[in-house]
Amino acid sequence: MYKVMIIDDEEIVRWGIRNLLDWEEEGFEVCEDGRDGRDGFAKVKAFRPDLVLVDIKMPGMTGLEVIRAAREEGISSHFVILTGYSDFEFAKTAIHLGVTEYLLKPIDEDELQQCVSKIRRKLEKEDGERRYHNENANRAKEELLRRIVTRMGSREELEIQMDRHGLAEWKEILCIAVLTDKNFWERREDGIFRRQIKDFLQDTSLYTEQILMDNHVVLILQGMGWEEWADHLKKRNELLKKRQGNGLLIAVGHNVSQWYDLCYSYEFARFLMEQEFLFGQDDVLSIGVMQQQEEVEDLSTDQICMLIEVGDMDGLAECSEQFKHYCIKNFMKET
Repeated sequence: MYKVMIIDDEEIVRWGIRNLLDWEEEGFEVCEDGRDGRDGFAKVKAFRPDLVLVDIKMPGMTGLEVIRAAREEGISSHFVILTGYSDFEFAKTAIHLGVTEYLLKPIDEDELQQCVSKIRRKLEKEDGERRYHNENANRAKEELLRRIVTRMGSREELEIQMDRHGLAEWKEILCIAVLTDKNFWERREDGIFRRQIKDFLQDTSLYTEQILMDNHVVLILQGMGWEEWADHLKKRNELLKKRQGNGLLIAVGHNVSQWYDLCYSYEFARFLMEQEFLFGQDDVLSIGVMQQQEEVEDLSTDQICMLIEVGDMDGLAECSEQFKHYCIKNFMKET
């Protein structure tokens, strides 16, 4: 529903225009009336209506002065002039200010209906073009972010595109988190993953940018170190578990000081994701999980065989735990 405002210093005129059309049927709601030019301009600034019907002759500010002041404020409403004067000078000024139409008083119902219908079609077309532009811009920005985190392109080329998308000020600490469904490859029910991600990302303070890559989501954060961020992500994941029964597997990369090195943070987060078999119970993987591991030596097969022969189950459990620490400390792969 679009918003329409009526500005006229005569109450009977405002009342008449309100009742001349079924505004809801025309796709509009009357958001407010302006009692004169000054009052109308203040309300145009406050409500930002899509359509404004404004009288040309009013005390305080004329209709043209209201329109000029609104344009100076960057307000892009469609204005229709209401006037009893078919003066060419008014028309010239109105055209210069981008007035959509002008109607002569007394206002004819059919003329008003045709004028409003014409403006509604313009608004619908503008909305469509705006959505198309935004969707294209968002797709281009996502593709740029994918190229940054995978370092596809020269620094100079990527910098030009970053400036175009308003990302050129990325100069503080940056790091990356990779989110995926813990059981995605077993269930293959990406609908569940989408619901989890939608719920998780409701807290937009958790990230600066987000992109979808393959079967996981990549978050980029600016201005916070990995340790504090991992803690925030863990708390959010606990909340998700309470709501939906299970959480996400999250891997947090290390800090980098410039955007061009984000690929290293991404690569480390993906590496951690591949080590899920070692971390098991941890929902949020980070370098901190590795730093917690004890320094241990590799186990000899002779030692393990001896424990098996004597049936020392406690000793075998201890050896398994030691070997796990060894694997994590030495970045062992599952294979």
